[in-house]
Amino acid sequence: MGSGQSGIASPRSGPYTRIPHDSRIIRAMPLRLPRPAWRAAAGLRRAAAAPRPGNGARRLAWLLATATLAGCTTVEVTRPLPPLLPAASGPVVPERYLAAGPAGIRFNALATWPTESGGAWLIAGSAAGHALTVFDADSGAQVREIDGRTATPGPMLEPTALAVFGDRLFVAEAGANRVEVLSLPDFARLGAFGAGELRAPGGLWIRERGPEELAVYVADASRGKAGGYRYRVEFDEEGRLRAQAETPFEHLGEPDTGDGLPPDSYHDTATGIAWWSCGTDAGYWVAIDSGTAPTRFQVFDRALAPRGAFRGATVDGSRAIAVYAPGTAQFPFGALFALHGDGSVAAFDLGDVVRALQLDPACTQ
Repeated sequence: MGSGQSGIASPRSGPYTRIPHDSRIIRAMPLRLPRPAWRAAAGLRRAAAAPRPGNGARRLAWLLATATLAGCTTVEVTRPLPPLLPAASGPVVPERYLAAGPAGIRFNALATWPTESGGAWLIAGSAAGHALTVFDADSGAQVREIDGRTATPGPMLEPTALAVFGDRLFVAEAGANRVEVLSLPDFARLGAFGAGELRAPGGLWIRERGPEELAVYVADASRGKAGGYRYRVEFDEEGRLRAQAETPFEHLGEPDTGDGLPPDSYHDTATGIAWWSCGTDAGYWVAIDSGTAPTRFQVFDRALAPRGAFRGATVDGSRAIAVYAPGTAQFPFGALFALHGDGSVAAFDLGDVVRALQLDPACTQ
């Protein structure tokens, strides 16, 4: 993560997906659009094969389904239901590798870190497993695993979001209602903050204010779908952490930029977004569209104009992504990492994405 991060995002009322202007997010603040009624009522679910309705129709269908179910004592399904998710559109960009995590571990968050040897780590968090798993970003080989239940000086409970800034890893812990800060590469604990305010931390965004001073935004489900708390985080000359809660927010960013995406940009839920910088002026937002099967990845330019979408040959059910833009031996133009299912990670070569979507050639120079 670099310095000079600035930017904001904010959902107003209405079905818009808000995107921070110039941040580097490992896991975006989740924004839930109204779920179609056919996921609740069997009769309406049979309509899923038809074109998806607009947001107003979704709300009406949801109200009708809710009223119908409220008046019934049982709901019978007499035949198999059709697939819930539409097929993903866009060209296929094959994954360079798929790497499975430890047995029984379900991942829900990703982050990347440049190693001191010139390579990169891919760090995956598992809330259910109370664990962090480190992969070599080039090969997908497992480097190490951190069991949060046996960590000292205390357990690390349910890591739900990860963000890296410099040589520090920020971990949102839903089980402890706090954000833990670890040093890299040793994963030593530097401290924690947020225990007095957070109730359900689930997303992180970090902006540098000055030397050793950060603004850390923490999404909290208890404050609504896009609300949370902002913290001033500082480190002294000896690396000790000091954090102070500044103000809650109802949307990510201040002031409201007014930038947003129309409601038909996503089939269902925007679950992750990452900034891909490939030059002084070039760069793109990469976002997950979880409403397709397999998972579709959308690409937007800095001004939020759509530049295309793609899917992998295998990746499905992805809920988190991370971009490593500097490049490595195996990914000279950078890599996009995505969760696959519950317990695997996948790697895409960003050079392949540039060619598939005919993006700015500066991203492969």
